Amino acid sequence: MTIPLPSHTHSAPAVPRILSLPCGPWRLGVAYAWACTVVKASALAKVPCAPPWVLGMANWEGEIVPVVDVACWLGLPSEGAVHRHWLVGGDEGARLALSWAGRPASWVWAATSRDPGLLSALPAALQPLVQAAWRDEAGQGWAVLDGARLFEVLHTELTLFCALPGTVLRS
Repeated sequence: MTIPLPSHTHSAPAVPRILSLPCGPWRLGVAYAWACTVVKASALAKVPCAPPWVLGMANWEGEIVPVVDVACWLGLPSEGAVHRHWLVGGDEGARLALSWAGRPASWVWAATSRDPGLLSALPAALQPLVQAAWRDEAGQGWAVLDGARLFEVLHTELTLFCALPGTVLRS
C-alpha cells in the first residue's frame, strides 16, 4: 500500500511555537497546536506482535493511545525502557504519545541559521514528515515535524505490521 506524502517546505511552519524532543543527534519539534501535553511515563499495556518501536498502549484521559519510541523507529540508539516522559499529541481518535529520555525544549520559531541541506542527512523515514530543518549556532540539528502526518505514517505502519485481525489504533 502506498501512502501519498505531502511535499515538504523548507520555510517556517504556520505555528511559530514549537516543543522539541531529543532524538539521536537531532532535536525533533512539533507545533504546540499538535501537542496536547507532556506527562510522566506510566503503566503500559503491551501490544502482541508489535514492532519494537511501539512501547505499548496507555490510557490518557480515558483514551487509549499508542506510545512510540521515535528513535527506535528511525533505527537510532534508544534509551528504551528508561524513557521518563511522553508527549501526547494529535486530535481525539488520532492521538499518539512520543516517548523519550531527557527534557523537552520549548522555543519560538526563528528562521535564522536554516540549513535545507540537513534534510538529506535525516533518516529517510523522517524526511517526508519534516516541515523545516536547520542547524543552530552550536551545530545542533533541528527538524520541525508535521505531527498529524507522523501519526498517520506510524499508524499505517503499525496496522500493516500487526498480525492480529481487527487490531485498531484509531477509530
